[in-house]
Amino acid sequence: PHRSGSGEIRVDHLTLRSGDHVIEQAVCGQDVTFALHFRKKPGYQNKHLTVGIHVRTHLDVPIFLHHSRLTQTWFEKLPEEGAFAFHVKKLPLPPGTYHLYYSILDGHDYIDTLQESIPFRVESGDFYGTAEVPQLSHGVCLVEGDWRLLTDS
Repeated sequence: PHRSGSGEIRVDHLTLRSGDHVIEQAVCGQDVTFALHFRKKPGYQNKHLTVGIHVRTHLDVPIFLHHSRLTQTWFEKLPEEGAFAFHVKKLPLPPGTYHLYYSILDGHDYIDTLQESIPFRVESGDFYGTAEVPQLSHGVCLVEGDWRLLTDS
């Protein structure tokens, strides 16, 4: 894989998790954790790590970007190996294949980023509690909401 960054930390694989279990594919509406498993070079002392993921559709349409700086989560002391875990409550993605990109920065310096995506699959689930889920061709995310009737009175 084509990587860039200084290389003191390298992500070697991604796992999807539901609770404490590794899963092969996510289900829409499921709580999911994206775990970026890494190895750190011995002796490397990071200062202020920011870890981020960016998810796109199979047609390369951006869905979301999230990084640890948005939640003011700083990774300061790392073990030699571990995983950066990003938890999503009630995954709002319709069924389909998606592509994950990641980056790890120490301050403003890239430590590891992969130029190629890591594919993952989302299967149909019961997001709305009605057994109906729109397909990806109808929209790139699922939105919770309520309908009601308003009258002029």
